Amino acid sequence: HMDYALFRENDMEYHRCYRMPGNDLKLYGDEPAQGRFTPVPGRTHRVRFEVSDPSGNTSTLTFDLKGATRVEAAAWSGPETPASSIPWDRSFAVEQPGFRFSLPERAVYEVVPLRYAKRPAGRGMLAPVHVLLDDLTPLNRNCEVSVAVDSVPPGAADKLVLVRLDRKGGVSAEGGKYANGRVTASVRSFGGFSVKADTTAPTVLPVDLVYRMAGRSGFSVKVTDDLSGVDHWKAELDGQWILLDYDPKRALLTHTFDTHTDTPGEHEFLLEVFDERGNRSVFARKFVR
Repeated sequence: HMDYALFRENDMEYHRCYRMPGNDLKLYGDEPAQGRFTPVPGRTHRVRFEVSDPSGNTSTLTFDLKGATRVEAAAWSGPETPASSIPWDRSFAVEQPGFRFSLPERAVYEVVPLRYAKRPAGRGMLAPVHVLLDDLTPLNRNCEVSVAVDSVPPGAADKLVLVRLDRKGGVSAEGGKYANGRVTASVRSFGGFSVKADTTAPTVLPVDLVYRMAGRSGFSVKVTDDLSGVDHWKAELDGQWILLDYDPKRALLTHTFDTHTDTPGEHEFLLEVFDERGNRSVFARKFVR
């Protein structure tokens, strides 16, 4: 019931006083109106809100709401009515040349006016940017997006990834598979959609791994990827597999010396890191204990 757009864009916690039809939460009452009412034209209605916290403290807000007459309502300039809308209670597909966005039943919380635009491909993109609404409109289900690719660089078919652009221009990878000239992926947000080829290997940087490691309890390396994201890795010390703990928030791989690795002498650490599109980086470093 929170206004999702106000919260995301302005960090404002405004709550609807009615239940949206696609809201499946069971915490509401059984009243048929579910918070909605129809004012009588020309009549003034007294509205009273009462809000209590768990300690019993209560605040009230009272105001008058006057039902508009037909003449008054006709003078209001309402929002522009789009040619089409996305229903909340049945499956729906938005189809444009080179673009398809398929929504299952109850993917949105209410009827949503449909807004679509097509923009030229940005830097490094292999398809135009298809903009469907934006990330201020919430999705309640996973949806399928398919974008046609203008041309595929030689040998890069398995490197193609669907990307989503948010309202501020940020780009994030949504994954997907390429087949029959299109990249198809499952998404959970509206926005702008295009395709890029991820051919850049992950970056590996030592954080506290130095040559002289005597007296240290372990070491960390930072692993990042510019698009599809780090997928998996393999680490060895002197040719033997070792365990690395991953901290996704800080993008760190950390090894803590144990009975198998805390031995004196010179050692060689070898790390292979792969991103989600199979690009590989190799990092090697010697140190002594």
